[in-house]
Amino acid sequence: MDTKETRSFARRRKILIPIIIFIVLGTLVFLLVFLTTQPFQINNVPSPNPAISYEDAIQRLEEISKEEQERSDLMPICYTKLMTHGAKTEKVIVLYHGFTSCPAMYAELGQMFYDLGYNVLIPLQPHHGEIDRLNPSLDKLTAEELVAFAMQTTDIAQGLGEKVIISGFSGGGTITTWLAQVRDDIDIAMPVSPFLGISVIPVSLNRPVAHLMDNIPNIMHWWDPITKEDNPYTDEFQYPRFGTHALAEYLRLGYVAENLAKNHPPSDKIIMVSNGAEPSVNNRVIDQFIKIWQSQEEYDGQIVESFRFNKKLHLPHDIITPSRFEGNRTIVYPKLIELLENQ
Repeated sequence: MDTKETRSFARRRKILIPIIIFIVLGTLVFLLVFLTTQPFQINNVPSPNPAISYEDAIQRLEEISKEEQERSDLMPICYTKLMTHGAKTEKVIVLYHGFTSCPAMYAELGQMFYDLGYNVLIPLQPHHGEIDRLNPSLDKLTAEELVAFAMQTTDIAQGLGEKVIISGFSGGGTITTWLAQVRDDIDIAMPVSPFLGISVIPVSLNRPVAHLMDNIPNIMHWWDPITKEDNPYTDEFQYPRFGTHALAEYLRLGYVAENLAKNHPPSDKIIMVSNGAEPSVNNRVIDQFIKIWQSQEEYDGQIVESFRFNKKLHLPHDIITPSRFEGNRTIVYPKLIELLENQ
């Protein structure tokens, strides 16, 4: 029955609903603006402590090797790997593996660099390479740990080669990008598809999303929600899932590097490599990063180069792991070597 009270409630509801929607949208806009303007920072960045000789570098690596071998939870295939010619060489390359992977992903490419005369160091990142591929350890990862790891391995590289080259894929590319910005004793830095932003999120929203992921409860995601731990594209040494907190820590590291880049250009030669068919990392963020470097007044036009694999190649995100046959490493590996050998 249409009473006076019913009609009054209907009128109030028509007024209240737009108000509630306005308040909710206003709150979301405020939160978005707030998170966008919040700076990223990393605490307790270690000072450089470069190895003074080949013997010093080997001693530091032996300590790392001992710690890894004493752990019962690591896969031996994922131990930090050194391919050495037994003395300091003209060139050393440090290869940083991707997020949820381990040094085994660089087994073939590392060997190719070794055969060219390089000493090759492939270090294991914190909380990676564990036997239990569903372990929660990665949730503890922090950007501070990544920074300490990056500084330690770059210090070691100084004793392994006269010319120090670093390269990393995806999360390892994030580490490479940060190192290129903060270390002046690296000759060439080559990030490959660095994880500086999420591909499906607009550039303007990546920063607030990174803040949001870092501050809300951790959420676990399967790389493939259908096959889950039986994902045929996840190798035996790679984790089939990841948490949003760990993902956010790599983004935090990338945004700290970006903030530094806005103040001064890198002192190292940089070759930024990306994938035109990239399904995971955000190429627009990568392009923006290059523009920031090149916008500096004291920028040397020869210091930053970029190369993008053609979209028509239909390459997957992981173009490094040998078992990813569709990664077409017969194209990717020679090109990465060429980009470095031509410097």
